[in-house]
Amino acid sequence: TWTVKRTGHDTIAGISCDKAMITSSKGTTIETCVATDLPISSAWWAAINRRKNENNFWIKAMIDGGLKGFPIRTRYLSSKGEGGVEMELVRFDRQALPASAFQIPAGYKEEKTGGVPGMTAEQQKMMNDAIKNMTPEQRKAYEDAMKKAQSQ
Repeated sequence: TWTVKRTGHDTIAGISCDKAMITSSKGTTIETCVATDLPISSAWWAAINRRKNENNFWIKAMIDGGLKGFPIRTRYLSSKGEGGVEMELVRFDRQALPASAFQIPAGYKEEKTGGVPGMTAEQQKMMNDAIKNMTPEQRKAYEDAMKKAQSQ
């Protein structure tokens, strides 16, 4: 479980934010500053929700605690009080983007592999050939690893 304690206000990169300490029942502490005028995009929220591990639950606790916005400074501290990762927004430009920024580049070619995203058809064929040559024990270990990776 996570506890959210608001600790004031700050300004980072010219953006106002609400500070908070978010603490887990296991002792992990996250210091954050949330810009409430930068709403969380649905794509970002969906990406966070796909990552099913306890390290992301602080974001849900933050939102449930009334801090709705985007974290622009975050510092993770272990249960021993040691620093882990610190992230801070250093520059933010509000500007209109031209429609061309959202157009598919000339010469772009989509390739369907039916396999691992980012693999070329040649790489996928090599992977399939390697899988065909596995022993039953190797194939089971591979399939188990793939299932585990997909569930995370």
